[in-house]
Amino acid sequence: MDAKYVMLIVAGVMFLIGLIVVIVDRSRKARCTMVTMGTVVSVLREVDTDENGHKKHSYRPVFEYFTGTQTVRREARFAVSSSRKYRVGDVQEIRFNPDKPEEYILSKGGSSLASGILLMIAAVAIAGVTVYFSFIRK
Repeated sequence: MDAKYVMLIVAGVMFLIGLIVVIVDRSRKARCTMVTMGTVVSVLREVDTDENGHKKHSYRPVFEYFTGTQTVRREARFAVSSSRKYRVGDVQEIRFNPDKPEEYILSKGGSSLASGILLMIAAVAIAGVTVYFSFIRK
C-alpha cells in the first residue's frame, strides 16, 4: 500500500479516536449533574520503568465524597506527573451522576475534551499535508 494512503488511514483513525473522546467527555458531563465537595483521601504513586531502566512516577488521587445518601470513595481515572498537584486533605468540587454515584467528574480540570479536540486537529493537519503533497502538488 502506498504511503500516502497509509497516512490518510492513520489520520482518519486519529480523527475518529478524537471524536469518540469528545463525545464520551460531553456525555459524561451531561450525566454528572449533582454537585458536592470531595476530599483527597490518598494519593497513589505509580512507577513505570522504560526499557533503559529510567523510572517515571505518576500520582493518582483518591477522592471521597458524600452524595446525600452514601459516601463514595473513588480513584481518579487520570494520573498527574507532580506529587504536589493533589495533596491529602485537598477539597475539590465534584459533579456526580445521580443515577450512578460512582461516576464523577471534577468541576475544574480533569476534562479530556481538549485532548480529543487536539487529536482531531492533528488528524486534519496530517490529512491536509498528505493530500496537498500527494495529490495537489504534483
